[in-house]
Formats: sequence, C-alpha cells, structure tokens
Amino acid sequence: MMIKLPMAQYREAEIREYEWQPLINALPPINSPQATARMLARFPIVDDAEKALPAHIRRHAMMRILDQFLYPTSSHWQAPDTVDA
Repeated sequence: MMIKLPMAQYREAEIREYEWQPLINALPPINSPQATARMLARFPIVDDAEKALPAHIRRHAMMRILDQFLYPTSSHWQAPDTVDA
C-alpha cells in the first residue's frame, strides 16, 4: 500500500527570524491568542436528564465531565522561556 503525502506549501516568513527556515515556513500562519483559545476550548455536553439527577448521583459524573472541559487561559499560549535539552 502506498501512502500519498501532501506536498509542503511554503509561506512567506511572518517575522525576520523565520526567514530561510523551511520547516517553520511550511507551518500554517501564526494564530492570535484569541483564535488559539477558540481552537483549544472544550465544553462538555451534559444532557438534561443527567442535570435532573440528584446531586449525590451527579457527583459520580464529575470526572467524565471535567475530562471533557478545557477553558484556555493565557498560560496555554505562552511559549516557555527555556527548552529542556
């Protein structure tokens, strides 16, 4: 079986430091923090029947609901100061 990979599409560097960096220039454009937050956000779907259950039973669903939840904060899109080698 042969796998067909798409050809890279190179973009003009958005900042001077990325000029002549083909691996970076093949990536999509840099997102704004707001766009990144929209892409990362995950909100759980909880049906009305589950919401109507008594609190002591709903409590058992909390881990599943929390696993589906992500509210992005500024720390999600900050680049680390250092890279571990």
